[in-house]
Amino acid sequence: LAPFWFRKIVRSADFVKTNQMWGCWAGMVCKIFSRKKWILRTGFEHTRHLQAERARRRDRIFSCGLSWCAYRLADVVVWSNECDRRWATDYFGLDSRDPRLKVIRNYVETRLFSQCPISSESRRVLTVGRLVRQKNLETLIGAMEGKPLELEIVGDGELRDELEQLGRTLNVEIDFAGRLDNEQIRMRMAQARMFVLCSHYEGSPKALLEAMSCGMGVIGSDIPSISAMIEHEVNGLLVQRDRASLSRAIDRLSARPELCARLGREAARYVRQNHTLDLTVERELSIYKDLRQDHP
Repeated sequence: LAPFWFRKIVRSADFVKTNQMWGCWAGMVCKIFSRKKWILRTGFEHTRHLQAERARRRDRIFSCGLSWCAYRLADVVVWSNECDRRWATDYFGLDSRDPRLKVIRNYVETRLFSQCPISSESRRVLTVGRLVRQKNLETLIGAMEGKPLELEIVGDGELRDELEQLGRTLNVEIDFAGRLDNEQIRMRMAQARMFVLCSHYEGSPKALLEAMSCGMGVIGSDIPSISAMIEHEVNGLLVQRDRASLSRAIDRLSARPELCARLGREAARYVRQNHTLDLTVERELSIYKDLRQDHP
């Protein structure tokens, strides 16, 4: 009902933007009843996410119907990564040549997440994310078994008790740091040996980009959204989502600090070429300017 309650503000706007598919009906209402140009951004592809989560059937049906309508009504559709754009284009029968469909990558605050020397003395392996099945943290904990390393997990979620118990069972040293702000995460990245993200699926993981921006040696699952950022052996390592593959990659970066440093330098270079705030602002403004020209 927000578009109706704030209809005077909506009427005075040049266009309306929504930032996730869940809740995009506010933009849809503005489009239909106020005839405003509507920018639909999806931080991640919602229907694809629910399918991967094996969510309730009614939720998947609702999301599918909502997405089908939204993708066709919006004046501009923005995804955060090319993988989601391709998936949605195929799944919802969109025209891949449609000029409304765009990709604007997530940005990193590169002034904060700046490259720093990686300490070869650090014993810490860092990961950042919610403590949910998607992140595959039980596999990461298993891969750490028997290693003279400490795992730090930044984030919170429903699996914390289960993961703490698994760490005790496998005798893995784990620091559950909970939720931290950006400055604190940056400090943790400066103190860690490497960064790992072994998720089953992702949208456009910002924590991974922040670690790359810091010049960390990164290890990521070989899934489309991560392999779009990590080029294996160039700016990071890609692994399968099993314990053995992950364990070998951790051992490799731990034993070869020069490799870790080289991958980190290339990772930071990649972020500065593709994921800066300036680039994101430039692409956003080009959308706004085009809409203003179409609707002065």
